[in-house]
Amino acid sequence: MFRTFRARLDALPTAAKAGVAAGSAIVALILVCTLCVSCQTAGRGATTTPTQQAAGPTATNAPPKATPAPKIVLKASGKGAKKTETFSVDGQWKLSYNCQNTTAISTFPLFITVYTADGDYADSVSYDCAKKYGGDSSIQHDGGKFYLDINTGVPWDVTVEDIPN
Repeated sequence: MFRTFRARLDALPTAAKAGVAAGSAIVALILVCTLCVSCQTAGRGATTTPTQQAAGPTATNAPPKATPAPKIVLKASGKGAKKTETFSVDGQWKLSYNCQNTTAISTFPLFITVYTADGDYADSVSYDCAKKYGGDSSIQHDGGKFYLDINTGVPWDVTVEDIPN
């Protein structure tokens, strides 16, 4: 194909060859200019005209509110039976408990009963303490004043966290 084009070009008079060369140069210049403009606008993205914003924060530009961290309201540890001090929680709260079986039997139970400050039963959890230190947690959904009645024969620890709404 190139040889056929070249043979036809050689057969043209000199004036015609100059016209083909000039036309080719113009086409090349247009392609280069188009590429340059495309490259410049591709890096910039769309442009916008600034608009006047209303005074004060709006839903779209207000900073996100930070979620408050849970607050520890009770930490207790011991071995054997114990009633904790009374603690207060606003709403939802987390009871975390750990224990380790130090006896000769394979597992030993941990019983935690939750009472209101007035002594009314609220809830209870139980956990089988193994030879390896371990535990679990339970989410409670009602706020108020409570205390824990812990019953076991092995070392334990409990934490109560007030979870903000």
